[in-house]
Amino acid sequence: MAAVLSSVLSGGFVMTLVSAVQAQSTETVRSPILVVDSEQLYVGSAFGKRVARDQSRLSAALVAENVEIEQELSAQEQSLTERRATTPAAEFRKLADEFDAKVQATRSRQLGKTQALTQLLEQQQVVFLQSAGPVLENLMRDAGAAVLLDRRNVFFSADAVDVTGAAILRIDATLGEGAPLAAPKNAPPVE
Repeated sequence: MAAVLSSVLSGGFVMTLVSAVQAQSTETVRSPILVVDSEQLYVGSAFGKRVARDQSRLSAALVAENVEIEQELSAQEQSLTERRATTPAAEFRKLADEFDAKVQATRSRQLGKTQALTQLLEQQQVVFLQSAGPVLENLMRDAGAAVLLDRRNVFFSADAVDVTGAAILRIDATLGEGAPLAAPKNAPPVE
């Protein structure tokens, strides 16, 4: 086996193989099996980058809103605590129960907004995959491929059959960034 490997290496086979792989990287790959990194496909696309920016913007707005609400509720709690000494017990209990109900409703509403944002982001991934499907099919057709596998499910493959970069270019040309996300409206409370 070593003698065969030595004769192949000395015969320039490796150089020929390297040249062929390099040539394929600048042209459309011709292979019955292609590989794509699905995570990189999403996060590396203009669409995925826009979703990440939107997520960051919307999450920051939600965090700022939560901080503001927390400050308001803390001030109300402090005021309620100060009134405790001068308010009859039954009346104070009623005020404390109302405050507690307000805190619980606020917490539920904000949790609903967080979950609505998460769902919105998950929906964007579905939209991306559905929209990218025809682009990936065309890429497969151009490559003469019958199968497109996710890189995470492949034990080993030549880099030449990884078409993630080419797929991102084609998807960007077709989808662009997509429509920006709007903040979820007052989400229904979570039970």
